[in-house]
Amino acid sequence: MFSLGDAVGIIKVVSMYFTIGILQPLYIGIIFLIYIFYKRIINFEQNILIKSKSSLHELVFESVMYGILAGFIISLIINFAGIHIRIDNGSLMYLWIVVIILALMNVRYLCFSYAGGILALSNLIFGWPDIDVSGLLALIGLLHLTEAFLIWSHGYKNAVPVFVRHKNKVVGAFSIQKFWPIPITLLVLNIILKADMPADVVNINTPDWWPLMKQPDILENQAILFGILPVPAALGYSEVVITDQPKRKAKKSATYLSLYSIILIGLSIASSTFHYLKYIAALFAPIAHELLILYWIKKEKNGNAYFSVPEKGVRILDTVEDGPGAHMGILPGDIILRINNKEVMTDQGIDAILSDYPTFIWVDILRDESNTLTLEHKSYPDGIAGLGIITVPGDENVSNVLQTLENRSLLSRVIKKLK
Repeated sequence: MFSLGDAVGIIKVVSMYFTIGILQPLYIGIIFLIYIFYKRIINFEQNILIKSKSSLHELVFESVMYGILAGFIISLIINFAGIHIRIDNGSLMYLWIVVIILALMNVRYLCFSYAGGILALSNLIFGWPDIDVSGLLALIGLLHLTEAFLIWSHGYKNAVPVFVRHKNKVVGAFSIQKFWPIPITLLVLNIILKADMPADVVNINTPDWWPLMKQPDILENQAILFGILPVPAALGYSEVVITDQPKRKAKKSATYLSLYSIILIGLSIASSTFHYLKYIAALFAPIAHELLILYWIKKEKNGNAYFSVPEKGVRILDTVEDGPGAHMGILPGDIILRINNKEVMTDQGIDAILSDYPTFIWVDILRDESNTLTLEHKSYPDGIAGLGIITVPGDENVSNVLQTLENRSLLSRVIKKLK
């Protein structure tokens, strides 16, 4: 009977291989690439905010820590549940090749769901490539479930304020770009000849339900050997949020993505027993993911902008760290109605009130369209020259408008740069 000691034994083995995965050069290389990506984001943010809200090293450190935590949790789930994959025939290599080809066609297809679905259907229809369909699709579902967890817990942080054109008007929005290096310990199944069985095989007592996926049929002279393989991966989340606040939108996206992942994992596990479900899982992986993406794109296009120009006052898009607005408690989405009892409708109106460098100000704020409050700030003896805020523009004279929902291919971008 499976005991607590057996569970501890599995955790120790997973931890050992997990540590090996973290020390792999490929995983360290992924962290370096993420460092480069975040450096570009920091530079972009500094052009808008002058000072980034987080340092480059803080962003990379947080991403690595969240990635390690999520990777370890998903590794335990894989090994305790017995969700295995046969990768001796190059499943991961084929997966990466198709991912790269799809990314060259359209950057939005830089996702394992599309590549995995294509490979699975090719195997089921043409018999090539020789991959473990159920195991591969289950792995993709687990990666997306990990992504959903990361988006829910960390995805909305450090969103960058931007201006976008929405329904022929310039409105405020937030650009979210997050990356996580994920070390995973996969449960690998190998079919070998009994005569080739290694002498140093370690037997570990597993739970009664293990393995959750059905083992393949083998010949009398063959044996099934399970092992653990550390595999580095990377996950990312990119979105321009127009119709909601970043935190709420990220949590909604994570909820839908987790439901998609759970269904895909369930279909994949069941397909190891019922062959016809392999076709359903292979179709579900890319189609359901694409429908989910199209749903969010349509919702953003047709929805009302959350950071739009109000009828009265000036709406706040974001605040500069350590600025007067941040110290006062002004939040994104707030509407400044009055400063020192003087109504404001534009940035110029705010500048005019503060042109005399008042040492004390009180600001009337409309929050959540119904809650009115007054915030105060004082600065002796220098006075207050500005609030340190980014506001939603009240006119069309905005030069740095971000192009949203543009899915040009990576190949077309390279060709454009070469020209």
